Amino acid sequence: MAETAGTGAEDRLRKEAMRHGSGDAGAGLCKRDEDAFMDLLGGAHLADAERKALYDAYSTSFDSISRREVLVDAASAMSFPASDPPSYMGGASVAGAPDKQTPAEKVSTRVSDEQEVAPLVDDAASAGRKAS
Repeated sequence: MAETAGTGAEDRLRKEAMRHGSGDAGAGLCKRDEDAFMDLLGGAHLADAERKALYDAYSTSFDSISRREVLVDAASAMSFPASDPPSYMGGASVAGAPDKQTPAEKVSTRVSDEQEVAPLVDDAASAGRKAS
């Protein structure tokens, strides 16, 4: 019965470590070192193997959220101003969609300035490597 209670406590601590990892990354905080994390978790009394396992759970969760945040930020930066819909209203015109007889602009999915986009992609990739 003592093993079951110990396993429950270990699971609780592991979930707490993962929660702190995702919380720190989601809040944009720096990744804590093992000692600072153990102070936060109150794990000073744990054996080295348990400390390492908990810090690994924290780090895995932190790194996963950090990579996701970097990719979302880069995608958001690359999509601006496309995220703003075009206006169909212009001055005193009639409300509604444009006339179907009027030729529309051709839509292209090609990147207009690859040199401008490259640093954003490089920054996203390097931030993901730094977090891991």
